[in-house]
Amino acid sequence: MNKLQLSVVSASFVFAATAFGEETDYNFESTRQRGRGNTYTAATYSHETPRWNPAVLSEAKPKTVEFRWFEFDVMVGDNSIDTVSDIMSALGGSSDEMLGNVLDTFSDKFGKRQYLRFQLLPIGLRFGGFVLEPFVTNYEWLEMRIPTLPIMALESDTRAGMGISYGFPVGKNMKFGMTVRPTYRYFVSADVAATDVIQIAASEAGSSDDIVSMTSGMYVPVDLGMIWSSSPSFRFGATWHNVGDAAVTEEAADTSPLIKSDLSLGMLYRKKLGSWNLDTSADLHDMLFRQSTSFLRKLHGGVEFGRPYFTADNDIGFQAGVSEGWYSLGGFVDIWLARLAVSNYGVELGEEAGQRQDRRWGATLQSSVTF
Repeated sequence: MNKLQLSVVSASFVFAATAFGEETDYNFESTRQRGRGNTYTAATYSHETPRWNPAVLSEAKPKTVEFRWFEFDVMVGDNSIDTVSDIMSALGGSSDEMLGNVLDTFSDKFGKRQYLRFQLLPIGLRFGGFVLEPFVTNYEWLEMRIPTLPIMALESDTRAGMGISYGFPVGKNMKFGMTVRPTYRYFVSADVAATDVIQIAASEAGSSDDIVSMTSGMYVPVDLGMIWSSSPSFRFGATWHNVGDAAVTEEAADTSPLIKSDLSLGMLYRKKLGSWNLDTSADLHDMLFRQSTSFLRKLHGGVEFGRPYFTADNDIGFQAGVSEGWYSLGGFVDIWLARLAVSNYGVELGEEAGQRQDRRWGATLQSSVTF
C-alpha cells in the first residue's frame, strides 16, 4: 500500500468516527460580539442593538435622531482563505503541472468547511427608541466528506427584509423591546455524492432536482427583549429571537430548515477605570433547546475594555472571550467618519463543545451621523 492509499484509508476511519453537528443559526452575525465570546444579551447600546436585544433601544435619548448610512460585515473561514491561497499557488505552476497541482490542493480539504458570509445594511433610521433598518444577508458553505466515496455538502441562505424595532422602559429599572422583521428568504442545499454526478451525466433524462433543494418565500419573525438593571454597573438581559420558530411555509420544512426559536439569558458587569470601561459579560443561549446543541455549547463569556470619545458607546475597544469551547479575540475603533471592527473566533461544528472547530475572521465597516 503506497502513501496515498494509506492516507485515504486513514482519513476514511477518521471520518467514520467524526460527528457532524449542527452549526447554531443566527439571523445576523456580529464581528464585535464574536470578539467577546458571542455575548450580546445584556450588552449596552450600539448600532447592533435592534438585532440582538431591542429593549436596549429604550436607553437612547428620546429626541435623538440617528441616520445610519451603511454597515457592511464579512465573515470568512480560515479554511476558505487557505483554499484560495492554495489554488492561486497551484495555478502559478507550468501548464503541464497545473491540473495535477489543483487536484492535489483539494485532496486535503475533506472535512474542512469552506465558509463565507456577508451582511449589508445600506441605510437606517433611529428616532429615540424606534429603529427602521433594511438588510440583506447571505452565507455560503461547502464541505467535502468521506474521501473513499466523496460527498459534497453545501448550503446557501439569502435573506432580505426590513427590521422594525422599538424599545420602551417600564418603571425605573425594567425595559422591554420588540422587533418585527418581514423577510424574504431564498435557501439552497445539497448533498452531492460522486455517484450522483456520474448517474446524472450518464442519463439523458438526468436531473439535479433530486439532490439539490431550493425554497423561497416570505415570513415574518418576531424578537422580544428585556433588560433589568439592578445598579448602574450590573444588568441582566433576556432575548427571545424568532418567537415560536420561523419558516417560509410549513410545506417547505423538508427543503428549507426552520429558523429556530432561541431564548438567551445574560448578564453584564461594568467596572469604571477612569475614562475606560471594563465590561465582563456571560450568556446562556438556546435555553429552549431548539438548536439541538449540548449544554456546554450554550455557554459564552467575554470581556471588552474600551472607552467613548465620540459617542455614548465605546469608540475604541479590545476584546477576548470563549464561545462553545473556543477562544476569541477582537478590537474596534471609531475614526469619526466610520467605525472599523475585526475579530478572530471559533465556531463549533461538532456535537459537543471543543470537538470540531471552524476558525473564522470577521470584519465590519459602518458609519452613521447623530443629531
